[in-house]
Amino acid sequence: MKKHNPRLYALVTLLAVSFVSTSWGQYASPSRAEKHEFSLSYHRLGGDTYTLGKVTIAEDNWSLYGINYGYNLNEYLNLNLELLYGNVAATVSGSGITGSSDQDTVIALANFDFNLVSGPLTPFITAGIGYGHTEAEAKATSGFITIEASGYGKGITYAYGAGVRWDMSDYLFAKVLYNAFNDSEETRDGFAAYVGIMFE
Repeated sequence: MKKHNPRLYALVTLLAVSFVSTSWGQYASPSRAEKHEFSLSYHRLGGDTYTLGKVTIAEDNWSLYGINYGYNLNEYLNLNLELLYGNVAATVSGSGITGSSDQDTVIALANFDFNLVSGPLTPFITAGIGYGHTEAEAKATSGFITIEASGYGKGITYAYGAGVRWDMSDYLFAKVLYNAFNDSEETRDGFAAYVGIMFE
């Protein structure tokens, strides 16, 4: 049993820093209200380990890369659309079996961000809903026998998180956050970073 959860500690630290920043964020301010924005994102999600009898399937960490278009209704509310793509590998071992799998994932999301203050440095919370599609190929060997298989999964995906947004100027912004993705089968969580531009 794990005694410590480093992701939870990191989330608490991130939120603490963001809320301390709110007082600073009330001052000198580029305005994001009624501006469009475009950004690139990177998501790092923790891999998982599954056990089927004496066979273990161990995933690498997930890396998702995204493009995002959004619109700031005002200083506090942002609606955005995001398209994510990622690939993850896994190893299979146990009971004389060795193997590997490779999985490609595409997720399309509609997100709602709520900035807690109007200043350039603000904590925010986010929630979204979308659709995910995954395709996987696997190969396993036991003795002289090799089996190859493929499959796919699809369905509704939910996303939620909290972090800090920094509008560095009237045109540039960045975001870092702790977030999670949930579908009908599992939840994956980790950290994400965005860098983008704002325009009218």
